[in-house]
Amino acid sequence: MHTTYSYRIKDATTQKHLFAMARAVNLVWNYCNQITRDAWRCRRRWLTAYDLDPLLAGSSQLLPLHSQTIQAISKEHATRRNQFRKAKLRWRSNRHSLGWIPFKASGIRIDGDSITYQKKRFRVWLSRPLPKHLVLATGSFSQDACGHWYVRLQYKSPT
Repeated sequence: MHTTYSYRIKDATTQKHLFAMARAVNLVWNYCNQITRDAWRCRRRWLTAYDLDPLLAGSSQLLPLHSQTIQAISKEHATRRNQFRKAKLRWRSNRHSLGWIPFKASGIRIDGDSITYQKKRFRVWLSRPLPKHLVLATGSFSQDACGHWYVRLQYKSPT
């Protein structure tokens, strides 16, 4: 069973880092979109996240993203493409898409009321205490329509 907790990010000064990472996420998404569309045109073959990962290898050194974040983006792209059965999904742009930065538990560190991702510290409002009995699985930074940033942490029950 999975439980998701959402916390709002405090600092307005960290928004520039989140926007830069969100632009990098959009870049990776659009690259996956272009590559899968070209593969469908040329060979009539769907590319899976497993096929996209070697094409994205090493891009974490050029972008302000963790390598597992890039893999999560390619997995999400492949999942959505199969869900909607389309060779090409919508392009993500900075103007029309809300910010979204997925991560895995090994990509972040939680210290009290702050979360560290890619050597950047993000302070959050702890509207409820962090659960101690649950295991962190995944999460994401996401933006709402008002421009506020949130961190969403998905916990799983230990078995």
